[in-house]
Amino acid sequence: MQIFVHSKLIYIQTCPHIDVRTGPGQHFVFTVEPDAKVTQGTVAFSLPQRKWATLSLNQEIDVSPYQFNPDKHYLSSIVLEVDFFNKKNTSTDPFNSDDMAKEFSMQFCKQAFTVGMQCVFNFQDKKLLQIIVKVSSTISRQRTTTIKLRQKCCKRLTEM
Repeated sequence: MQIFVHSKLIYIQTCPHIDVRTGPGQHFVFTVEPDAKVTQGTVAFSLPQRKWATLSLNQEIDVSPYQFNPDKHYLSSIVLEVDFFNKKNTSTDPFNSDDMAKEFSMQFCKQAFTVGMQCVFNFQDKKLLQIIVKVSSTISRQRTTTIKLRQKCCKRLTEM
């Protein structure tokens, strides 16, 4: 889900996400990663990212920093569809879904997710997997803190 931009892009250090506008009413949020190999003034997208955002090679796009509000945009759950990236080269090897979930969380930590987003996932040196975000839910961190405080208060009351 990461896209790559020139390493001298000023706001990357303070804002690791960008809003890419491809046309009227069409915008997509991506997590950015600096790479000196990317030509300044361009953005490097993978094939699944271009497919999801309906981007063409060398297409002009509008880009601006995107700042998530941690009090409103806190991911509480996500449902992913997993398939082989190359449909002609599949495998019958079993996959441990618990291990996959842990590895996915490590590989895609602090990433922006949107329903419909596509990415490639490399799991335990097996065949590359295509991931599509099907459902995502957010929760307010402020609400989470309030719930935890209430649970602690209730626990203390029941201990008396």
